[in-house]
Amino acid sequence: MPTQKQVNQKLKNLSFKVDFDHVAVGTKVPFGEYSFSITPVSADNSVLIKGFEYSFRVYMTKLDQKILDEVEAALDELEIVWTMSEPTYIQDSKCYQVEYDFGFIGETK
Repeated sequence: MPTQKQVNQKLKNLSFKVDFDHVAVGTKVPFGEYSFSITPVSADNSVLIKGFEYSFRVYMTKLDQKILDEVEAALDELEIVWTMSEPTYIQDSKCYQVEYDFGFIGETK
């Protein structure tokens, strides 16, 4: 079971720019951004475990299977089950977006 820190670090260690929530305007593609929510599970006024739900978005000028394979290998390495959206072309930005959604039970350390 990965920790939140391990997941964040794995995403940031990809071969392209990755930031939390958004990247700076003007960042060159490819780039990625992620967001997450945490659901604590508690009993007797104590948090027992935390559930994490992540959304990771990759932006590319053209669909690049090498980049997608890299993201999927990183998630597989963490033994995280993920789903991938169909690529969406964003006309205003002139790039494709692919979204990965995944969740895991873990610690915040």
